[in-house]
Amino acid sequence: MNKEQALLQRIANRLGRTEPLKEKPKRDAIGAPDFWREFKLSEEEKIQRFCESWRALTGVAEVVDSEAEALEVLKRWAQEENLKHLIRWDHPELENLGVDSLFESLGAKMEIWGRGETRSMKEIANDAEAGITWADYAVADTGTLALFSSREKARSVSLLPPIHIAIFRAEQLVTRIGEVMVKMDQMGREGGLPAGVNFITGPSRSADIENDLSIGVHGPKKVYALIIK
Repeated sequence: MNKEQALLQRIANRLGRTEPLKEKPKRDAIGAPDFWREFKLSEEEKIQRFCESWRALTGVAEVVDSEAEALEVLKRWAQEENLKHLIRWDHPELENLGVDSLFESLGAKMEIWGRGETRSMKEIANDAEAGITWADYAVADTGTLALFSSREKARSVSLLPPIHIAIFRAEQLVTRIGEVMVKMDQMGREGGLPAGVNFITGPSRSADIENDLSIGVHGPKKVYALIIK
């Protein structure tokens, strides 16, 4: 038995079979099975599952009932991390939430993507201690953020700083990642696809070298998710 046959035999054994399949299995359905397409969670269940999945990957997640409570949580995180220099998306929700005034009151400098004049915005994002985004969607089942990039919503804000803080409302939670794909398909049909899409599930992780897990090599080493009901 060669290495390929031995590998297939191990897989077959793990699947409860005595030997590998000789022919590929027949499948009438295309895509996700019907039971998975129909699987839905209530808003509370989505919040709970997202937080459980996010925390399982060492992310920090908190749920609040109002914008005022959200600012209190952000203030606490800023003080715990001793944040003095941040960058955020140029997003109306962040503007309306009042994050700029909050961090200004804490003595921190807040940069806004696209509004820099003296330096490259990528340089500013690279120097910032934290980046703040407003997630487009969040997937409860896997604890995943979906960020749609544009001129005002650059990937650099969530990728370059060592800390990423994502804020969103509970109504932006979906049960399955396939629901985000459906929404993107609709956007494409309407001629409005984003410049790019980032799916973020916890801090940056890499085990490329000697299978040694490293955190924060290709992105933030700490991630925070704040859900506003």
